[in-house]
Amino acid sequence: MGKTIRKSVTCDAMLGKLARWLRLSGYQTYYNSGADDTVLLDMCLRNKSILLTRDRELERKARKLSLDVILIKSNCIEGQLLKLVRNGFEIRKEPSEALCPMCGSEVRETEEKEISSLPQKIRMANKKVYICSKCGKIYWEGSHWKKIRERVEKIEDKLQNSRGKGSS
Repeated sequence: MGKTIRKSVTCDAMLGKLARWLRLSGYQTYYNSGADDTVLLDMCLRNKSILLTRDRELERKARKLSLDVILIKSNCIEGQLLKLVRNGFEIRKEPSEALCPMCGSEVRETEEKEISSLPQKIRMANKKVYICSKCGKIYWEGSHWKKIRERVEKIEDKLQNSRGKGSS
């Protein structure tokens, strides 16, 4: 049984970091840093994906085509993720449904012994190890997942605080 794929999104060239975060949260994310507006709009039409952009002109073009589009104004990843959470996206704290942040393909848990290039300290720590089914990139639950969890919790706190202020 495959992973649950959430909304399909297309990110413009200015949202590469956000694209990786969305893949880690299990979203099918189309990203090509060299794609022009026409290519991005075509991808959205073909894939029925939501366009995420920092470009007001691209947002306008997408709306003319009746595409779902979210204009991302923030420069920082936390602000970008907060905008998406407010628009119904779920940002995951656990790697169970992550897609490869580099290519967007499924990752699967694997045995450490299957991977000769795995650092010895990871083997010794008995960490869960994942491998991308397409590009072969290897991942494990290291300190980066702790940082991801902390950042998601920070976003959740900001969201709670903004809701609390709005209900007063």
